[in-house]
Parts: sequence; structure tokens; C-alpha cells
Amino acid sequence: MIQLSLFASRLIALSKKVILCFLLSAFICICYGQVPSTDGTYTATGATNPNLTLRVATGATINTRLTILNTSGFVGINNTAPSDWLHVSGNVRANQFNTTTGVLNTIGASTNISFNINSTNRMTLLSGGNLGIGTATPARLLTVMAAAPVINIQTSGTNDANVRMLRFANSTDGALGSLELYGGSGEFRIFSATTYFPTFYSNGVEAMRITTAGNVAIGTTLANNPNLYKLAVNGKVGAKEFQAETTSTTWPDYVFAKDYRLLTLQEVKQYIDANQHLPEVPSASELEKNGHKLAEMDATLLKKVEELTLYILQLENRIKNLENKK
Repeated sequence: MIQLSLFASRLIALSKKVILCFLLSAFICICYGQVPSTDGTYTATGATNPNLTLRVATGATINTRLTILNTSGFVGINNTAPSDWLHVSGNVRANQFNTTTGVLNTIGASTNISFNINSTNRMTLLSGGNLGIGTATPARLLTVMAAAPVINIQTSGTNDANVRMLRFANSTDGALGSLELYGGSGEFRIFSATTYFPTFYSNGVEAMRITTAGNVAIGTTLANNPNLYKLAVNGKVGAKEFQAETTSTTWPDYVFAKDYRLLTLQEVKQYIDANQHLPEVPSASELEKNGHKLAEMDATLLKKVEELTLYILQLENRIKNLENKK
């Protein structure tokens, strides 16, 4: 009986200690606003600290590592005042990031986005919208910098000449003009509206233009090209050879035909006295107005040489006849 009574008294004392520990644990959880439930979750309660926090002690220092705000549900890692659903103060490492909207947003008017590979910057998007590839300080909307050729654009699986590989346009439909590169044919096309045309500048000065009619002006403008030449050059042109096309009907071989009427020297003299230039040869004022037509002028000059040859032959016959009369 004595042993049973002693066992009962010790059991009662142990039960009091267990109940006291439970009450003390519950009191601490209530005071800190953290009460465990039967399913392993933690619920933050209490008016003094409504947020759920996870703290880690390092020696005498207690650091907050995880915070869930009670009012918004925002989660902060190494941040006690998260301002979004997940707010991390520090670096984040992951194998992959997935987003359902495709939006990557930064907070702050002057915050840039840098894309690094193995701690080396490869691409930078400035807050102003400039994108740099190979540079962290792009000065234009797109700046690509590299020591070797930097851009490679190629088609895949087709040789269609109408496949557009690259297009620069002033609007979605390119109504005013565009530059386009086609993959299958390798053509570089320049499109412009009827009132505009491709113009090339050098050092801020117009150097060349191509009209919608296909006329090319170098060193001049349409105002100085009243005859609408296909190629108008205001300056010297250097070439190893120049070939002007003509036809057999315009080339003056007909001068040596038997029925060709050769003007007499007296007729030629009368024409020169009246006009101050050879027959069929344009005057200086006509050349100034209409220009020097090389192919036409070559044919005209050759005609005069051939006519001069006929005059020489006539003179030779007259000299021989005079000699024979002696």
C-alpha cells in the first residue's frame, strides 16, 4: 500500500509538470502570435504581431528570414516589409523561371535590367528603353558591339525569293517607305511613296538620290536635272571604258552610198556664213541647253569626217585632171 501511494503521488507530480509545460508553451505561442495546428500549419494571431515570421538565431542574434504579411499575404525573404507577392532582398538562384504573362518588370524609374552569363554581362536594357548587346551603356534604341561580325540572319527550310528576312519601315504597313532584305534572292529592296525617294547623305549633305522613276542623281538634285536623265552627275566621271549603244541605221555608213547627196563646198560655206557652225552639228547654245549627247555626236562627227573624205577625193580627181591636161 505504501509503494502504490508513492507511485501515485509521483505520477500526479509528473502530470502537473507536463500540464505546466504545455500551458507555458501555449502561452509563449500566443504571445508571439504563432499557434501550431493539427495539420502542421502555423497561423498568426494576436494584435501585437499579426504577421507570420520565421527567425533564425545565430548566437545571441536573432535574424528574421521569412515574413508573411497578414494584411496582404505578401511574402518577404530576408525582408520584413515585402511590397509584392514575393519580395526577395538578395540574389535568387533557380534552374528556370516561368511566367504566364511574359512580363518582366523593375521597380524604380532609373532601374536597368542586366542579363549576365557566368557573371559576364551579355545584354542590358536601360530604363530609358535602349537595348545593348555586348555593351552595358547603349547609346541608341539598339546597340550591338563585338569585335567580329555581330549579326547573322538566315532563313530556315526555304529558298523562296519572297521571304523577307529584314525590314525597316516607318510604320506597320511601310506606307512612306521601307528597306527590306529578301532571303531567297538576296535582294535588297528600297520602297518609297510616290512623293518620297531614297536619298543618301554624306557629312550632312545630300550626295545621291534615286527617284521613283528610277532616275539617279549624284551631286545634284531634280531641280538641276531638267532633262530627267537616268543618270545625272554633277562632277567628273572616271571609267576605263564607256560604251554607248547605237543602231546600224543611225551610223553614217550611208555617206559612201552612190545615191548620197553631198553638199557642195559652196553650200557648206553659205551655211557656215549664216549659222557659224557646220550643218547638222548642234550650236554652242543648243549644247548648253540640251547637253552633249555622246552617241549622237559621235555619229555626227564621223559623218563629217566621211564627207570630208569625199571632198578630198573629189579634189584629188580635179588635180589629176588638171595635171593630165598639161
